[in-house]
Amino acid sequence: MTKSKCQDLPTETLTKAGWKSKIKWLLVYLLAIAVILFLLFHRPAYYQPQPVANNKHLSQYLTHYLIPQFYNGVQRQQPFEVVITQQGVNEIARYLPLPEKSGRVNLTSPTISFAPDKIVIAAAADVHGATLIITLEIVPSLNEKGLLNVNIDKVKIGAVNVTIPARFIGRRMYARRFDSDVIEHDNIRTLLTASLFDCRPFNPIFDIDGKKVRLTKIAVTAGTLTLRFEPVTSAAGAAILKY
Repeated sequence: MTKSKCQDLPTETLTKAGWKSKIKWLLVYLLAIAVILFLLFHRPAYYQPQPVANNKHLSQYLTHYLIPQFYNGVQRQQPFEVVITQQGVNEIARYLPLPEKSGRVNLTSPTISFAPDKIVIAAAADVHGATLIITLEIVPSLNEKGLLNVNIDKVKIGAVNVTIPARFIGRRMYARRFDSDVIEHDNIRTLLTASLFDCRPFNPIFDIDGKKVRLTKIAVTAGTLTLRFEPVTSAAGAAILKY
C-alpha cells in the first residue's frame, strides 16, 4: 500500500527544520569565531609605538636626564626623587635593541603608558606572520617591610584577557629559571622577572660607587612615574642589586 501525500508532509517538514537548525548554529559558530578574531586582533588606542631608531646610540632622555639625576642624587646622600615622564620612557624604548625571535613569536615595538597606580606595557607579537598586541598591566608596590613587588595585574592579547593562563605559564617558567644556579640572584633583571611572574618581592637597594640608596616610594599617575630614594647607611644582610 502506498503512503499518501498527507503522510509524507511531517517528514519533509522535519527535514527542513533540521537544516534550518544546522544553518542557524553554523552562523552562530561563524559569528563567534569572527568576534574572537576581532577581539584577538584588536589594536588598543594606547598602543602608539614610535619609530624605532636605527642606530646604536642611547636615548638622550636617558643619558642627559635620568642617569645624571639619579647619580647626583645618590652622591649627595640625601632623600631625592626621580620623575619619569611617559614621553621620556617611550623615547628610551625607541633605542632599545629589538629582542631576538623566541620560538615562533617575535616581540617588537614596545610602548609604556602610565595610568593611576599602574604601568601599562604593550608590544606587537608577530606570530606566523599575524600581528597581535600583547599588553601587561603592572601594579608596583612596597610592602610593610619595604620590599618591592611588581605585580602583573592583567595580561591581554588584543582585547582578550588571558591573565590566569599567562600567570600559570610564567610562574612555572621563571620560577624554574630563578631557582637554577646559572642565574645571578642579585641581578636586577632576574629579581624583576621573579617578581613579575612568581610574586617574589625583593629589597630595592642600589649601590652606586659604594654609596647606597633604597627605593622608598613609588607613585604612578597619568603620564608620570615618581620614584623616591633615601640613603642607606647600613645594608648589613641586605642584597645589593646589580644591574
